Amino acid sequence: MCTNILFFEKGGPTKTVWFFEHPYPKDYKSDSRSKPLTIAEFDLEKTWWGGAGRRGRKTTEHAWKIPAKELTARNYNLDCKNPYEEKVNHRDPQELMAAYQDIVKKLNKAQAALKTELMACLKGKA
Repeated sequence: MCTNILFFEKGGPTKTVWFFEHPYPKDYKSDSRSKPLTIAEFDLEKTWWGGAGRRGRKTTEHAWKIPAKELTARNYNLDCKNPYEEKVNHRDPQELMAAYQDIVKKLNKAQAALKTELMACLKGKA
């Protein structure tokens, strides 16, 4: 889970909008109101920010920028996905079901073989 933070420069026309994808701590849900984020959890952003001079700020797996002209062309839609995010191939459901059924068949065969082996061992001890 993660959330995006937008950065704008004050004092002049916006030329670029920075996006930062804040990764949530492990076992944290985005809708958790009982456990708000603390300032210490923003160390990644503070390091990336580059101080008052904003020196050294660059694109990373968590940070990217979009030209303001591109956002204008998008009718100011700020729903911009992280371009560095790994794409997940969920595959075709029928293909997944066939693979699952093949695994189940192999598991059943292995369980039957194990049961046969155990029964043979138990007969030899009787």
